Amino acid sequence: EKLRQLRFDLASGKVKNVREIREIKKDIARMITLIRKDELKAKSERK
Repeated sequence: EKLRQLRFDLASGKVKNVREIREIKKDIARMITLIRKDELKAKSERK
């Protein structure tokens, strides 16, 4: 949600700190990686 709002603000010229968008994207990627890692671990334990 925050990323969407930052993109909207960037398009309208309100955002000065573009680095914040980059950091949020990295945070989202980290979360997705951890979720996927847990899914794979659970799948391998079932076998």
